Amino acid sequence: MTDAVFKKMKTLLDGKAQLLVFNADGFQPQYDHFARLCRENDIAFADGLPVYLQTFEGVGQCIRTDDGYHWNDRGNELVAAFLRPFLEKQIAPQDLPGF
Repeated sequence: MTDAVFKKMKTLLDGKAQLLVFNADGFQPQYDHFARLCRENDIAFADGLPVYLQTFEGVGQCIRTDDGYHWNDRGNELVAAFLRPFLEKQIAPQDLPGF
């Protein structure tokens, strides 16, 4: 089903839009399958987010809400910091307003 969704999303792009996909958790084998589907569909995949977040949790930072799964404000800040280099790599300066 995920493969079908990825294929459909690519058909809906206008030619300029790019996809950046990330997986919020590291459940296996789903994580590896997700990454493989991105490669097969030529979709950028921000690999490594679960391990990145685990490093902060490992030193005692609270990054999740009370349900233990969803990110709190700190978790969202960390995810944004993780994704930033991937996004910057996808966006060329000439694509930004004012260039």
